[in-house]
Amino acid sequence: MIAALVVAAACVLPPVPGPIVQPFHAPACTYCRGHRGVEYAPAAGTPVVAVAGGRVTFAGQVAGTLYVVVSQPDGLTATYGFLLTVGVRRGQAVATGAVLGKSTNRLYFGW
Repeated sequence: MIAALVVAAACVLPPVPGPIVQPFHAPACTYCRGHRGVEYAPAAGTPVVAVAGGRVTFAGQVAGTLYVVVSQPDGLTATYGFLLTVGVRRGQAVATGAVLGKSTNRLYFGW
């Protein structure tokens, strides 16, 4: 799924430089467990950029972990997790490549 979206015109991938340490694993069913994104191993403090423009629908903590969610005009929602800092706020419009925050030594990204 992610590879097919890389060809989209206004997209920047990856959101951080660094190797993939946890690939996408499709779940067996809609509600089954799986890994619905990709995890990267960037250097801590690396700027995390929006892979596509949109509007921030969530920016904050979930169970002690910082996340940013961007809803894109094409209907996709991009989630960025394991952030060290968040540099955007809910409701803010962001452009492709805009800095959303900084990474820890791990970054979750999923569409």
